[in-house]
Amino acid sequence: MGYIGQAPANKVVTTSDIEDDAITSAKIATGTVVASDLGANSVDSSELVDGSIDTSHIGASQVTDAKIADMAATKLTGSIADARVPASAVTQHVTAFDDTNLRNDIAALALHTAVSDDKVAYNLPNAMIEQFQDDSKIGTETNTDRDASEFIDTKTVAVSFWNNDGSVDATRVTGGKFGTYCLSTLGNQTDTTRWLKSNAISGLSGMPTTGDFTIEYWYKDRNRTGADRPWSINGDDGRMLTVGQNDTTQMNLYGMYTYPSSTTTTDTNFTGWTTEAVSTWTHHAIVREGSTITMYDNGVDHGTRAGVSLNLSSGNPYFYIGRRDGSAGEMWAGLMDEFRFSNNARWTADFTPPSSAYTVDANTILLNHFEDTNFADSKQTIASIHSATGTLISTANTASAAQTKVSGVMLYKDNAGTATIGTDLKIYFTCNGGTNWTEAASYGTVSPVFSTGVKMIRLGDTTCTSGTDVRYKAVWANQSTSSKETQLHGIGINY
Repeated sequence: MGYIGQAPANKVVTTSDIEDDAITSAKIATGTVVASDLGANSVDSSELVDGSIDTSHIGASQVTDAKIADMAATKLTGSIADARVPASAVTQHVTAFDDTNLRNDIAALALHTAVSDDKVAYNLPNAMIEQFQDDSKIGTETNTDRDASEFIDTKTVAVSFWNNDGSVDATRVTGGKFGTYCLSTLGNQTDTTRWLKSNAISGLSGMPTTGDFTIEYWYKDRNRTGADRPWSINGDDGRMLTVGQNDTTQMNLYGMYTYPSSTTTTDTNFTGWTTEAVSTWTHHAIVREGSTITMYDNGVDHGTRAGVSLNLSSGNPYFYIGRRDGSAGEMWAGLMDEFRFSNNARWTADFTPPSSAYTVDANTILLNHFEDTNFADSKQTIASIHSATGTLISTANTASAAQTKVSGVMLYKDNAGTATIGTDLKIYFTCNGGTNWTEAASYGTVSPVFSTGVKMIRLGDTTCTSGTDVRYKAVWANQSTSSKETQLHGIGINY
């Protein structure tokens, strides 16, 4: 039978022979069209149905940075590795936090606690608090001194009280009553050079020229064969007050006579004295209340003498320990400790002698523990002037890691005049033990005042040369007695 329908084409079919929409996707077998069959740019985004290309159809490295437009934050989910986020991408949006004020507030609070509890200097993990309760955190001083009222200012001692006047043979030995050392005048009874002599005491601040006073001390006697006169106050005009023991039962007060006429002596005998052995520390106190002098032996009243009119402003009075007037028969050989001279009547009835070393108070004119080799440890009670300049450097504060920043707060008082902080008193910091010093970056006044008369200053965050040995230095200038006296009452440093 013959062919029914159109005759088959005898030529290749071209695209023009195919009617529009004649070939559907159903007519194309899977895998028939491959990437090489597609011309460049023949498929654009409009030809792609959403979701028609999944990740399995995207080859490695096929999507480059240039192919990615700005991506919305909502498209970012999950964790982003640290290495994928540059530091600048974060820090540009961060406001830096300065904890200097917070740390300084903590230091100020610590100072309040230290003052309230009367604490000695102490360290926190990254701070040091000092309110000058003692000398434990004071390193070196030049023309400054810690006052018993717990502050530092410039001081120059006008004279060293015990001048040793070139002929003194008193020595400092171990075996003190409370401390390590005491004064010794041990030697031959005929030895006329074993004494300790003071400079003139008329220049002492608070010197009781008239009125009440107390002289007290601890001493160990030697085995006597003659008179012992442990101490005396002598004046160049012959005025004298001397205490001496002539035998084991009697103590004499040799008072106020005009040299060289011994007929005017007004000696008084105090009986009932106990024998004082070499091995026993004995407390003596001689108290003048009004015009009456009372002698105490280990706190027991051994009698009084009225009418003693000693005026210490007359003549040029001196203290002598170890002799009365230099005659061999009136020398004293023994040990003495805790020699204190006060401008009040400390004891007015029987008392228990102190069981610890004396401390300086408002009535102390002279105090010596004999701990210093030059017998000058009583310098805080000697008349002094304020040096124009002075420097205080703290001891080391060891940081746990190298530091390059220090800040803090300080307390000060205008005892006389008005100081300009940053001129009359400056604070410096070091992080490397003093090899490099840097002045505090700023001085900020804090209101209200810390306490009555005591002001607070914030010491700004200061860059220092890196190190683990952190210290502060206080430097005074333009100081003058009664004109400008700037007292440093405390300091806290943060590192």
